[in-house]
Amino acid sequence: MKWVRLYNATANDPNWRMIAADTGLPVHAVLAAWTAMLCHASEATPRGTLAGWMDKRAAAILDLKPADLTAIREAMQGVILDGDKLLNWDQEQYESDTSAERTRVYRERKKQRDSNVTPPSRNGDDPSR
Repeated sequence: MKWVRLYNATANDPNWRMIAADTGLPVHAVLAAWTAMLCHASEATPRGTLAGWMDKRAAAILDLKPADLTAIREAMQGVILDGDKLLNWDQEQYESDTSAERTRVYRERKKQRDSNVTPPSRNGDDPSR
C-alpha cells in the first residue's frame, strides 16, 4: 500500500485560507479536497498527478457539490497545482525505502554478523581442541 506524507504545518498553511477566500468555501472543504488530491496522486500514474481525477466523483466522496470542488481545484492552480501536477510532489513526497525493506536489510546484516561469531563452547571446553 502506498502512502503520502502529511506535514505538521499542513493545517496551518496560509494557502488554504487564500483558496477558501477565493472560492467562498470553508477552509475545511479546501483541506478535505487537498487531502483527497494527495491520496489520488499517490495512486496515479504518473505518481504526483491528478491523472484520472474526476471532480464529480471526489465531490461525492467529500460530500461537496461538484461545482465547489471544481472551484477549489481551479483556485489551487499556480498555488499548489500546475495543471494536473501537484507542485513540490517530488520534494515533499519523495520515495523512500519501506519498513519492510529496512527490516530485510537489517536482518541480512545481522545474519552476516552472527555467522562471523564463533559459538561459545560448552562446559568451558576449548572449541579448538
